[in-house]
This record gives sequence, C-alpha cells and structure tokens, in this order.
Amino acid sequence: MKALKKKNIMKVLIATIIFTCFVVVDVTATTGNSAEQDLDNRKVTIEKQEIIDIMAQLSELRSKNLLQQAITNNKQNRNIDFERKETELEKRLASLGVNRISDTEVRALMKNTRFDLPPTTDSIKWYDYDIIVYRDGKRYDVQEVYAQGLDGNSSLALGKDGHIMYSNKKIIVNELKNIASIYAQKAISLIPIVSWLPYELLFVSGDNATINSSNITYRSLSTVCFSYVNEQGKPQELSFISNTYDIAASHTYAGYKDGKPFADPVSTYNVVYADRYASTSAAVDSYVEICAPSLSFSDTFEFREYDDNGNILATHKVYPITPLYPFQVY
Repeated sequence: MKALKKKNIMKVLIATIIFTCFVVVDVTATTGNSAEQDLDNRKVTIEKQEIIDIMAQLSELRSKNLLQQAITNNKQNRNIDFERKETELEKRLASLGVNRISDTEVRALMKNTRFDLPPTTDSIKWYDYDIIVYRDGKRYDVQEVYAQGLDGNSSLALGKDGHIMYSNKKIIVNELKNIASIYAQKAISLIPIVSWLPYELLFVSGDNATINSSNITYRSLSTVCFSYVNEQGKPQELSFISNTYDIAASHTYAGYKDGKPFADPVSTYNVVYADRYASTSAAVDSYVEICAPSLSFSDTFEFREYDDNGNILATHKVYPITPLYPFQVY
C-alpha cells in the first residue's frame, strides 16, 4: 500500500508544471487588479517570505537539537538556550500574524473528513496564517495551515542512529573526488543538494588516509503547508499542499592516517523545499482552475557514499511524509 501511494503521488508530481528549485513566495499581480490591490499583494509577498524564513529557522533549531540529543544520548535535560530561541522565533511569527492552533482548532479542520482522526497532536505544532490576495480584481481569502514536526513520535519526523553505510572496506581517500553526497527528489528526478570533497568531511588531509567504515546519525523534520482558499462569499476549499524538510546529520568516518587510527564525526545541515512551497499563487491557481487540491512534494532524499573509483558504494533512501489531508499528520 505504501509503495502504491508513493507511485500515485509521483504521477501527480510528474503532471505538475516544473518551476525553480528554490522556494519562491509569489502573489502574482494581474492586469485586472487595481494599483491598491497590487500593492496589497506585494506586501503579502514580502511578509510571506519572512514567515517562511522564520519557520525554516524553527525547524533547523528543532532538528539540530534532536540530533544533538541523539549524539550525546541525553534526551531528558532541558535545553534552556533552545527553549529561549524557540520562544523568540515564535514571537516573531506571532508579530507577523502567524498564530499557534490548538488541538480543538486542528480537529475542527479535520472534522469534515470521513477518516479517523489521529489520537494526538502532541508531537507537532500547528500554525495558522490568514491573508487576502487579489487576482483579476477578485478577492480571495487564503488560510495557510502549517504543521511542523517536533520529535520522533511525529509522522513529520525521521531519523536513525549510527546507520552503517559501509564497514570492513578499504577506501583510499586521496584518490576520491567526492566522499559523500545527498540527493533530493525535485520534480521528476533526484538532484544533488550537496556534495562533499574528502577534506570537507575529514579532519585529516587526504594524503595517506584510508577509510574502513562509515555511518550516519540523522534527524529530519518536515513542515507541511495546507492552503485553503475561498473567493469572497463562497465556501472554503483545501486547494494546495506542499512541503519542506531539513536534514541534520552527523557523519562518522573511521580508518587510518599515517598508520594511526582516526574516527572523525562531522555534522552537516541541509534544507529542501518542494517546488512552489507554500505558494499563494499556486493555491489560488488550483482553486480557480482545478477541482481537486494540487500537490508539490519533495518526497525522497538519499545519502550516498563513494568508493575510490568514484562509484556509488552505498546509499540510504529516506521518505518524508507526503500527506494529502491534515488527518495524516500527527
């Protein structure tokens, strides 16, 4: 069933128009708008970009905190600095009109579905952002509901501890062009989001170094945006769903340098945005032109390790959640 679901979602993605590979928050001005309406749209565009940036900072803070807990095996003690930064970022969101949604409000969003509701939302945070945009002189009310994972109990969180990429190998570092990379699903193919040279991941130079094993510990948190739209005076509809996720990882390579053993852990961080993530323009497009919600997901990322001939030695694929409705998020 999971494989079938993935296949169906990919069919939708393939049929989706391909846009740029970075996040663009757009509220398209049209000739049918008044100058005042176009000005209002531009203000929304600027505010939306700031909101997405802050949401990304929140997710980065949370995923890095989870990774640090995994590395130190300390999940009990409070992190006062983390809590302070988290509170500051949420205050900035609130100042821009982004509000936390209670469990009662979340369930109200889900109540009209025929599916069972998740038992709890304790492992995610829900945020609401309401705006007005104009297209061809018409007013559209847009409600954006963001769900962001908090910990490993959430469907928006993924991770592994000490996942072995390879062991009992003999990889000559100074002959490698790249030692590792991460690829992400963008549109219809995997594209590299980062690629490391040996000296970037090892605290030793490439000369006279041999790697015998590699493992990764990582945490990934997704943020999903559910966009609801209605033309003034008409019923609201779920119109557009999109995601972004981050990857906080610790890579450990063990081997020998000049005959002496070494084991170097190095932490990295990356963020991936689906095409047109949280796009208000895409949400209005879908509401006006399509009878079902449009989707834009990046639904796969992949760790890759290379041998001394530049061939892929090991891979590890990860599948962030691609929910079609809020009830699938918990």
